Amino acid sequence: MSKKSIIVGLIGVNLALVVGLVFTTAALPTAQAQPGGAVGGGYAMITNRIDTNTDALFLLDAKAQRLHAFVPDRRQGGRLTYVNYRNLKPDFTPPK
Repeated sequence: MSKKSIIVGLIGVNLALVVGLVFTTAALPTAQAQPGGAVGGGYAMITNRIDTNTDALFLLDAKAQRLHAFVPDRRQGGRLTYVNYRNLKPDFTPPK
């Protein structure tokens, strides 16, 4: 085999790989965070900045309608510490 035929063959292989890559990535499925609603237990985790250097982790318990808060404790190497919870039932109860 000559050098020219090897190069042409390698170019053909590269083109075939590119075409295969395009076809396999072009039809990606739609990402759904929670298909069918919060069926995985009714929990959601959210982070939010509460200070210039601190983020808090909030855990929403949809069944109990409570929002739990955790913050990192710098004295324990950033281990999450439970702060408190908020009862969300009054927030979503319509006024009478």
